[in-house]
Amino acid sequence: MQGIEDAKKKEAERDKPTDPKAAGFAEKVATQVIKNIQIKVNDIHVRYEDRTTNKEAPFAIGATLEGFSVLTTDENWLPCILDQSVEMIYKLVQLNSLAVYWNTDSPLYSAMERPQLMAGMKESVAKKDKVPPGYQYLIAPISSQAQMRINPRPEAKMEIPKAWLNLVVNSIAVALQRKQYRDVMKLLQNFEMMARNDPFRKYKPDCPLKGNAKKWWHYAMNSVMKEEIKRRSELWSWKHMEKHRKMCKQYTKLYLDKLDTSKPGKDLIAKVEALEKELDVLNITLCRQQAEAEFRRLGKKRQAEGGEDGLADVGEKRRKRRKKKRKT
Repeated sequence: MQGIEDAKKKEAERDKPTDPKAAGFAEKVATQVIKNIQIKVNDIHVRYEDRTTNKEAPFAIGATLEGFSVLTTDENWLPCILDQSVEMIYKLVQLNSLAVYWNTDSPLYSAMERPQLMAGMKESVAKKDKVPPGYQYLIAPISSQAQMRINPRPEAKMEIPKAWLNLVVNSIAVALQRKQYRDVMKLLQNFEMMARNDPFRKYKPDCPLKGNAKKWWHYAMNSVMKEEIKRRSELWSWKHMEKHRKMCKQYTKLYLDKLDTSKPGKDLIAKVEALEKELDVLNITLCRQQAEAEFRRLGKKRQAEGGEDGLADVGEKRRKRRKKKRKT
């Protein structure tokens, strides 16, 4: 639902006319940030180990990075500190030995003590002059360099482009071995089984199968009865359908109140969120569409009745009518 809300906000912002002054200010701020920002990252190693998907041949997946830097330079691409009166911004981006590996039949770092694990992770980072032995790379170590020239005032120098980029990549090597492909397929199957077993995991006993047959039979029965048979019968019962209908009507009304109020109260928001936890995405979307259609209809009706009074006065007039009803 958050994704739907964000998409609607972006669409509404896109339809709004842009303020040239605000756009100019934002561009100046962005230029200042680009001018002064410098980044340096060294020796990054991210690793995932799996000993359950293929117990006979555990594998490890990872990515290593020797270094990444974004530096401010002069026109000769030498690192420097820029002053405020500079006419051009020069940036040098360097990527050193970025690699992705998939080691089959791999020894596991997770079985080591922490000092050994940290040392092993650091030594396994591929470098320009040193590639760790025994590593099976999906993407062999890549090094590249980018030179970027930015014109902060393109309107003053029309003959110079706003941005110029020169990218140099030494080489790119991609490979996939038979054993790696085998492990990829087994890992995907394992994830699929985990997703399929997720609804039944809460019934699973925390004990071995041997000697605990009764608990495991209860696990099997509860999984089928509570998640399949009972749930299906409850969904089509008159009691459940009546309850679901009431929740949908209540949610539509509350969401209409939320649209009708410029600053909805905490109590109203809490009620809306509580119903959103009970309803699924499809029903929430349908109820919101009904509320939005009703809100537009009421807005047009009140515009016709109130002349120049439009949607901005809808919430205020509605609150006043409620207060009058309470007094009477």
